[in-house]
Amino acid sequence: DATRDLLYMEGFVRLLMNDRLGAVKALKVYLAANPDRRGTLSGSSGWWFRGLQDDSAFQALLQTR
Repeated sequence: DATRDLLYMEGFVRLLMNDRLGAVKALKVYLAANPDRRGTLSGSSGWWFRGLQDDSAFQALLQTR
């Protein structure tokens, strides 16, 4: 999984399990491998990550360049 797509899905599953910190950690690794996807998550992350929109760690992750 060179593009770390499984971590993107793991982030979603962890959020479903109410593990917000785990979700952010998984997305951090995913975005390190796919920095071009940061914009997708910041503007329209869809319903998958709606539960993280108010999370400061998630917001900081989207700001990181």
